[in-house]
Amino acid sequence: MTMDPRSGVILICGLGGLGQACLRTLIGFEAEIHCIDQRQPRWVDALLADQYGANLLIGDMRSPQVLRMGRAADARAVLLLSHDSAINLEAALQVRLLNPKAQLVVRTNSRRNLERQLQQRLPQKHHHPAMATAAWQRQQRLLCHCVQRPRCGGG
Repeated sequence: MTMDPRSGVILICGLGGLGQACLRTLIGFEAEIHCIDQRQPRWVDALLADQYGANLLIGDMRSPQVLRMGRAADARAVLLLSHDSAINLEAALQVRLLNPKAQLVVRTNSRRNLERQLQQRLPQKHHHPAMATAAWQRQQRLLCHCVQRPRCGGG
């Protein structure tokens, strides 16, 4: 039995330029979308504010309580798109605890930064540089697809 691609919540955390670009991309998919941001975003498009403003939660994406309120526990996908890689990784670890089945997209500034963040937050026996590299490459491809750039690196 396959899941209807429109079923399940998509949670977008971080509504800067990249987060809003992802919202624009997802408009036509009829998905239930919820959003979390630290503060009220500066909407680049009034349509986005009208369509998603009611499902916007102001709070810290690293907080389990805020993530629960944003429906991370039953989301099919969570996009963590803050400009701060450390915040995104901390939030990803919280989401994974709340919802082990959710697909995660985690923005990071560089592969080296991701590897360093993983080393700081995970026990050594769970960290593997090749896994970090593969995760970074997957994340770059997903983000490139989301913003529909004609040329993207990462793999």
